[in-house]
Amino acid sequence: MSSEELWLKISKLAQDRNLTISELAQQAGVSRTNLYNIKKGVSKNPSFFMIVKIADVLGVSLDELRK
Repeated sequence: MSSEELWLKISKLAQDRNLTISELAQQAGVSRTNLYNIKKGVSKNPSFFMIVKIADVLGVSLDELRK
C-alpha cells in the first residue's frame, strides 16, 4: 500500500468518525506532522507502532486499515 492510499484510508475513516486530523493525532498520541508526512508522501514507511495507534483510535484492525 502506498502512502497516498494509506492517507486516503486514514482520512476517510477519520471523517466517518467525525474526527479532524488534529483530533486523530491527539487521541493517537502522534504529531499532526507525522500524519501530514504520510499525506505528503514524505513518510513512505510509517512506524508500525504509529499505525497501530491510529488504527486503535479509528476502531479498526490493521487488516481493515490496509484494505
